[in-house]
Amino acid sequence: GCSGGTDILPVFKYLAGESTFEGKKEKDKPRETTLVIIITDGYFDSNYAKYEKFFGRKTVWLCTPDDAKHLFNTKCFGRVAVMNKDS
Repeated sequence: GCSGGTDILPVFKYLAGESTFEGKKEKDKPRETTLVIIITDGYFDSNYAKYEKFFGRKTVWLCTPDDAKHLFNTKCFGRVAVMNKDS
């Protein structure tokens, strides 16, 4: 699975209405979320498997070509989008 220092669990917990941000809960339900884009270096903990059923096909991991090499070797849900270095 994925491993690293960034914890993205709070993103999925918030979108699922399980936690708060600045004292407010997300009011939309997970099924109403159409797209989740996470800009990443590819190194994060994989402690969010239970959210795959809600966000698996809606999640895009955006990274550089170098970071994509790591992401392609993981078993994370969603799709990987690679940024062009010249952008």
